[in-house]
Amino acid sequence: MTTKQNELVIGAMMSLATLIVILGILWLGKSNVFVKGFTLNLLVENANGVSQGDEVYFRGLKVGTVRNAVLHDKHVLLDLKLEGVSRIPKDSKFTIRDYSLVGGKVVEILPGKSPEALSSGDTVFGYATLGMTDFVSELRSFEPQLKRILSNMDSITSPENIASLHIFLKELTATVRDIDQLVNGEIKSAATSVNRLASDNGEKLKTLLESLEKSSHELKGFLSTSSNVAERLDTLLAKINNNKSTLSSIMQNDSLYRNLNHAIISIDSLVSEIKRKPDKYLKVNIL
Repeated sequence: MTTKQNELVIGAMMSLATLIVILGILWLGKSNVFVKGFTLNLLVENANGVSQGDEVYFRGLKVGTVRNAVLHDKHVLLDLKLEGVSRIPKDSKFTIRDYSLVGGKVVEILPGKSPEALSSGDTVFGYATLGMTDFVSELRSFEPQLKRILSNMDSITSPENIASLHIFLKELTATVRDIDQLVNGEIKSAATSVNRLASDNGEKLKTLLESLEKSSHELKGFLSTSSNVAERLDTLLAKINNNKSTLSSIMQNDSLYRNLNHAIISIDSLVSEIKRKPDKYLKVNIL
């Protein structure tokens, strides 16, 4: 081969090598091979639209990306590559949320307070928050109820119901007016009459109250006297019932009673005999 051919081959090989190096650097840079950090496996029940290349945020700052997202049993496994953070507490929470109102998803890490930190390759669990799209879907599920409410509002505000409401308000106003007249008229007049009656008969009422008070005092004295009399009667009856008293002996001794009765009968017979024959028992000498 000539010198020119050798130079051409060498130049082509150098160019190819340079291209390979450039492509390799670009590929390695995209795969984050030479970037400091660690990886985490995030398991979620619903990825909520997150995909490869979406960003990972920690305290509001971008610290990594989602390298891959695959189905894993009943969950979705997200492979996270973290580069801007060196320590994540074990009790940190991982959530998938909307990046903006127009769309896009991000993984957000809410740091915990555990003294222990996650290690590269650990598996953690996360959840997806309700995004604007989901919120709109939830609102749409209430659409039938909202339609019924609006329909009821339309029926309430119909001309017929408005007219009925006006009539009801007029009747209510008239009723309130009648009640006000009753309170301010008849009831007030009755109160005035009661006050006038009390004022006109004040002296009579006073005399009546004084008489009632005097009667109550007299009744109190009578009751006190009656109580004393009752106590004396109780004492007398107790003495009569006492076996040691003379009166009790007379009342309770049958033989004494018979003797007294017999003496009385004898005296009565003697008096009758004297009346019948006075000259036998009474002799009168006239000097």
